Amino acid sequence: MHLTLPPHISACRIAGRSLILDLRTNRYLALPPDLDTSFQAVFDGLTPSERDAERLCLLGLTVRRKTETPPRLTTYPAPRADLDLAGVTPTLSSVLDAIASQVRATHALKRRGLEAAILRLHQVKRARNPKGGHRVLCEFAASAQLSGRFIDRHNRCLENSLAFTTRCRRQGLAADLILGVKMGPFAAHAWVQSGETVLNDRLDQVRHFTPILVV
Repeated sequence: MHLTLPPHISACRIAGRSLILDLRTNRYLALPPDLDTSFQAVFDGLTPSERDAERLCLLGLTVRRKTETPPRLTTYPAPRADLDLAGVTPTLSSVLDAIASQVRATHALKRRGLEAAILRLHQVKRARNPKGGHRVLCEFAASAQLSGRFIDRHNRCLENSLAFTTRCRRQGLAADLILGVKMGPFAAHAWVQSGETVLNDRLDQVRHFTPILVV
């Protein structure tokens, strides 16, 4: 039996230390150095001591499986650009849709929690024939910005990004929800990205975060 991660756990590594996201509790965790060494060994396909393996399982951070394929740390292409929204004027219907999407995302997080919200995002039905491409992405981004005049978007990066990703996927557009973290001091942030392009934020705002979850 080998250790791997349960579906609600994801992790990244910053400056040699592991940071862990528990979707069920919506908490970010760091382990004591000795236990972190054993946790990191799991990603290298190594087996920690039975004592540490049991501790990791009891904490809900790992599970025992027959698979010999080690889990992977979260990775994603580094962002290199953001959308140029100069001259983009969203339609009223697009702004209203942005507002409605953000309200739904906020209520879903409050009622069901982060794990359920992520699962729901996985289940969003994509349009078979994407239309508009870059133009629609720019309109969605501009309408999301403009919606801030009517609803509170401050300190709601997760809700905003869940809503934006959902809109893109329903349109059949490529968009990944990214949850990122950084140290010194600790901070967490959420944004939407496609390849190397940030879709709903500014490059300077996200470039210093390390992805810990990609949906």
